[in-house]
Amino acid sequence: MSNNTQYINHISKVATVHNSRTPLLAAAYLDTDSVLYLMKKLSLNSAPLTLDLYSRGLTSREQQAIDDHAFSALLDAQLINSDGDIDRALAAWLYVLCKPDISASAMAREGPRLRRVVVAQRGGDHVMAARIGEELVIQSIWSRGRSVDDLVAAPLWDSLMLPGHNMDPPAAAMQSVTFTRKNIKSGYQDQASQFPKEIDNALKRNGQTAQVLDAVMNGEGQRCHIMVERNWGTEIAFCPAAVLVADTSFGRVISGT
Repeated sequence: MSNNTQYINHISKVATVHNSRTPLLAAAYLDTDSVLYLMKKLSLNSAPLTLDLYSRGLTSREQQAIDDHAFSALLDAQLINSDGDIDRALAAWLYVLCKPDISASAMAREGPRLRRVVVAQRGGDHVMAARIGEELVIQSIWSRGRSVDDLVAAPLWDSLMLPGHNMDPPAAAMQSVTFTRKNIKSGYQDQASQFPKEIDNALKRNGQTAQVLDAVMNGEGQRCHIMVERNWGTEIAFCPAAVLVADTSFGRVISGT
């Protein structure tokens, strides 16, 4: 069984945990071409940025061949009928996903493996989409709890976990450091490949902190970027706040902006 298949199967277990009120369609297993085909049929022009779903600028003949293959795959999966009618639950999920009021998204990377997860909210509906490689799982989220933890944080984090990786590493032994965005930005403009002088001096005073942050910057271990996208009506854009969770040989490091 491939790593991608293991992860997709793991997502289906997350669906069971966070969607105990199982509808007729519990989750939709799709490839990127099928999602883009469905979006086109539903006149949905864009998806959350994190999912990286874009048309590839193919010729009309090439696109038609891909659409025909996508239609056949969707028909076999009973997600569309011969008349082109899309499963109602799936159509509703795609509408929430592509036209959310707000969505939280995360990208986790370990070596070359990249996992993408989005939890989108529109009104009282919540939908989660997870992507690895060219495969996606889309499902609704329902929980007895109504908090952000119940409807967003828990399914988002559970979906990022790799099968068999259930233990969180300890926190890295380092002192917390805080810098203004202005200082960091101006410092990197002057020394693009080095820590700004002010930051470098502060890190030297904090012992192991500099070594820990160096491991974070060098991409050591697993890391996860958590972002929020907001639908402003005319565009979907990332909010300025974000969180980075990085697992290094020193332990876990969390930073926010």
